[in-house]
Amino acid sequence: MSARRLPRALALAAAALGLAPLAGCDLARLDYGQIAQGTYKTIAAARPLNNEEEAEIGGSVAACVASAHGVIADGRATSYVNLVAQAVSSYNSRPGLLPRVLILNADEPNAFACPGGYIFVTRGLLKLCRDESELAGVLSHEVTHVARKHSINRLRWKGTISCGAATLASAGPDQVQQAYQAMAPLVNAVKDEVVNNHHGKAAEEESDLTGAECAAKAGYDGAGLARLVERMTEGAGGRTGWKEFSVYPDGSTRGQKITRQLAKLKLDGGGATNAERYGRELAAVTR
Repeated sequence: MSARRLPRALALAAAALGLAPLAGCDLARLDYGQIAQGTYKTIAAARPLNNEEEAEIGGSVAACVASAHGVIADGRATSYVNLVAQAVSSYNSRPGLLPRVLILNADEPNAFACPGGYIFVTRGLLKLCRDESELAGVLSHEVTHVARKHSINRLRWKGTISCGAATLASAGPDQVQQAYQAMAPLVNAVKDEVVNNHHGKAAEEESDLTGAECAAKAGYDGAGLARLVERMTEGAGGRTGWKEFSVYPDGSTRGQKITRQLAKLKLDGGGATNAERYGRELAAVTR
């Protein structure tokens, strides 16, 4: 995607990644004319969104999330979590996916991903993680949500993607108001899905198992995700979606299922935890 075609929403998200503070999000101020220019003829419920369209929507959502919750302006910590995300992402199933991670100034442990590769982790989650392998596991879990397009697919199943599609299809790049009316409900719907982790049980299981597998293949202790999930579901996750689906019908916990899957794949032989490096790189955020 050329810089010329970047929507204002992506510019806002990029500003957040560059640690610029953002004011309260106002959807009316987002440049939906630019969004419409790239997608007004092709966004339709009859076919999946392509990666560029997905990134446009995800950028709009990420801009709103970052401005609503506040992004921690620590370059060292942000660079570190992005490097970990890129390490595990390279073992996922979607070539070319480049995750962009932001740290939210929130004490409740949580992590969630927007379409297109925008991932958020809270200060509370970073405090809860005890080493780099646990961070790698949760980032790999979120990367899987993006790679498998869980948010977009769930909204397509619910019919939300089609809201305003007819208006977008008929609106030209100069018809900003029509494009805004079509896109605003979609952006809000996606934001609700990702912030509240409304992916569904099957998607969470897939992200647990694939996330731990990719983290292990990247050289980390794959059981890091299992340890973190157990602490999250035991109460540390508060009101977040991480507390959902904590026990499967057979009585297994999410952590136990992850551990069994790693053993089945012969990826349970340990791996790097990097606890000392984790503490050092995130000291300014977690203290």
